[in-house]
Amino acid sequence: MEHQKKACPVCGSMLSGRSDKKFCDDGCRTTFNNRRWQQESEDIRKTHAILRRNRRILLSYSSSSDSVRLNRENLLASGFRPDFVTRIAADPAGGLIRFYYEFGLKKLSGKEVQIFRQS
Repeated sequence: MEHQKKACPVCGSMLSGRSDKKFCDDGCRTTFNNRRWQQESEDIRKTHAILRRNRRILLSYSSSSDSVRLNRENLLASGFRPDFVTRIAADPAGGLIRFYYEFGLKKLSGKEVQIFRQS
């Protein structure tokens, strides 16, 4: 039975040894896996950076009291990204509360929102 020679997907060198071998050495295997997970790790870092920024913005608005009301446009103008949340909960009064770590954001009437810190 004749076996077809396979090439290493990283460096292109011909593989020898076991028939199910995928890489020529540990260095190529490591390089392959690092490249594979690099994009996913980058996406996670970007998302986490946005969430941390959202939290810092909410902290800056709510540092003076437990609950603050403000215009949603002012919040957005400060760089807040409402589409990146850590969780969403039902508001007992109706509607949804979006959480950004320990800070809750509830939409009130019109363009007004309420920021509060959950203990």
